[in-house]
Amino acid sequence: MCNSKTTLKIHKILSELLGVLENYYYENGKKYVVVSVNTWRSSYLNIKEKERTKAKKATIDFIKNEYNIEVDSDCADAIGLARYGCYFLNQTK
Repeated sequence: MCNSKTTLKIHKILSELLGVLENYYYENGKKYVVVSVNTWRSSYLNIKEKERTKAKKATIDFIKNEYNIEVDSDCADAIGLARYGCYFLNQTK
């Protein structure tokens, strides 16, 4: 289980990684999109659950139905986010 100190450290590392990636894409003229979890869940997967536990379960169920694989919530979120990113970038070409 993560404590608040660990969570803060992870957040700092991920924020720095996001900055590095944004800078790379900007300097190389590449398109990118940064979205919140709720945005891609509701707009792409059509998951309207407000409660975090139910939304995560709905995402896991979507990935299971779509790809016939069993994943945990982190993997389901990663797959869903990647799908949304590809969809979004293809729509803005």
